[in-house]
Amino acid sequence: MWVDSFRTAVSSLRGNWLRSTLTSLGVIIGIAAVIVMVSVGQGTQNEIEKMVSGLGANRLDISSGSSRSGGVRFGAGSRIPLTDSDAKAIRQQIPEVAYVASGLRGNAQAVYAENNWSTSWQGLEPDYFSIIGWDVAQGAGFEDSDYKSGNKVILIGETVRRELFGESSAIGENIRIGKTPFQVIGVLAEKGQGGFGQDQDDVVLIPLETARRRLANISVPGGVNQIALGVARAEDLPYVQEQVETLLRQLHKIQPGAEGDFSVRNIAEIIATRTETTRIMSLLLGAVQRGIGAIEQGIATVAGLARLRGADADAHPQGGIDLVEAQRVG
Repeated sequence: MWVDSFRTAVSSLRGNWLRSTLTSLGVIIGIAAVIVMVSVGQGTQNEIEKMVSGLGANRLDISSGSSRSGGVRFGAGSRIPLTDSDAKAIRQQIPEVAYVASGLRGNAQAVYAENNWSTSWQGLEPDYFSIIGWDVAQGAGFEDSDYKSGNKVILIGETVRRELFGESSAIGENIRIGKTPFQVIGVLAEKGQGGFGQDQDDVVLIPLETARRRLANISVPGGVNQIALGVARAEDLPYVQEQVETLLRQLHKIQPGAEGDFSVRNIAEIIATRTETTRIMSLLLGAVQRGIGAIEQGIATVAGLARLRGADADAHPQGGIDLVEAQRVG
């Protein structure tokens, strides 16, 4: 009996091959579109979580402007117009800012015994850990005396620990950054890949004053190339950003309409842009799915009309000819 049913099904599919093909195509594309939309949504959520984890949620970043030398324009942060005085003024005059951390950053070779690894370093202040939410997984963090005295102590990311020490413990060991030896007092909690594709664990952290004395070549007293701000409430971010820009332009004596020597980046705006981009992609995929369905129904309707006309022509040959002729003349 099932053989007869199978033959009937095959015969029906052959008689309606166009409609069957379009129906199958619609189902396949529909399922694929749903899978893609769900995957994109989940991927974006994971990316946003990584960005928040790596950058901090209610955060503003102030970077020094770019510089020129011999007609060559260098990237943001290559000038040092920002100073500790700017950070102090922000802390005192903008009460919505909960945390302020000046910083320096650069790149150097980290060396331990016969192992070496090219990594980035950051000189920072205590508030940085509150802004970015980064814990120490092994060992201990910086003490107040480390920040004040410029002690040669260092926290290393998991990637740096793995490349230099393998399976061995790094706590208490000495590594060299550039030409300066540092004692490893802690290993940072692993964060993995960030929202921009960078390895967040490929970094070493140093007290700001130590970085000034040992690693950075800065001629401006108290100079820094970045200031990170933590704002208590997310809804205050746009207002704080405007206030920071106004205050720094006044402190740096920048004339109205002139280009500033700094930039302020709102991390929340970057996250919102990523979210909106993903939403638009999902809408486009949904539109493609609906378009395929509409085409399928349209062609199926045309095929059905063609069959009816064929049946009518078989039952009434003259009428069918008259109908075809009328359509041709019309």
